[in-house]
Amino acid sequence: MGGFVDLQVAFPESLEKAESLAFHLRKLGFKAVALTVQNGGKPENLEEVKEVFSRHRVEAALRVNLSPETSGRLLKDLRRLRGLFEIIGVICCNKQVARQAAKDHRVDLLLFPPGKLRLFDRAEVELASGSEAALELPLSSLLDVSGRQRLTYFWEAARASRLALKRNIPVVLTSGAKDLYGLRAPRDLAAVGEAVYGLPSQAALASVSKVPWRILERNREKLSQDFVEVGVRLVRRNGDC
Repeated sequence: MGGFVDLQVAFPESLEKAESLAFHLRKLGFKAVALTVQNGGKPENLEEVKEVFSRHRVEAALRVNLSPETSGRLLKDLRRLRGLFEIIGVICCNKQVARQAAKDHRVDLLLFPPGKLRLFDRAEVELASGSEAALELPLSSLLDVSGRQRLTYFWEAARASRLALKRNIPVVLTSGAKDLYGLRAPRDLAAVGEAVYGLPSQAALASVSKVPWRILERNREKLSQDFVEVGVRLVRRNGDC
């Protein structure tokens, strides 16, 4: 496996839009995408949509973004949904949720809306460094604000990136696209990470390639019927274990 990955693009509303989305993702150079739903279950047309992307040679994973108001709600959602989705992101709007998400091994990506990135502080970093959670910085969060709010987001995202890298917490850059017009080429996303957030060039490129691939492959392994626990798999030969 290898190549560029966008780990957050909204699940298409129809097969026609799926065709267009898959075509443009491939044209931009992506080999995989995480199609994202908000707080919900699996879409009924999931297999048909995945087939559309497969025809365009783009791997499609299913992702859910959770936006719980309390840590208790987050725990309930994780128990209910972890086995259904290849990628789980948590939108952290308060400290209680942010702390729980950072230390929970079932959470893949930590997202902080504009105005909430201050929650990614040293205590949050300490918790995240002991789990498998990565810091996600969607381009859509940057584009959704303007003026002083955008400047504040610049500064906060750069600060959060520095904190993450110091403790070897992965950083993932995504488009956060709601439709094909929100898509960006992978090297454009990496350029934003380098120029705006201060990521070293190698880390910026890894944030749209090696890091998201690693997250995707790790979770697909966990969802496999052969998975027992980290580092332990069932090996079948001639139908016997």
